[in-house]
Amino acid sequence: MGLRDAKINFIIEHATKLYLEKSISEVTIKDIAVETGVGEATIYRYFANKKNIVMRSVLNLQQKVYNDFFKLSGNTGFEKLSKFYNSYLD
Repeated sequence: MGLRDAKINFIIEHATKLYLEKSISEVTIKDIAVETGVGEATIYRYFANKKNIVMRSVLNLQQKVYNDFFKLSGNTGFEKLSKFYNSYLD
């Protein structure tokens, strides 16, 4: 992973945290800049707009849920699905 990808992931990680604490509509690019400690211009260097950040956040969360599902153990499909939905809610 290069420096550019690391910066993008850092921004996404913190933006996701804010979206989960507040709501997507309440979080601004300025809020993300303050949370990450980088300037708004830096965020706009990597993302054209807030919508792009939201989409990357959603994709990252989706990937995490998908990965967590396949790590689950269970004797039956029902047990595995129950664990999956509980991890999804977490």
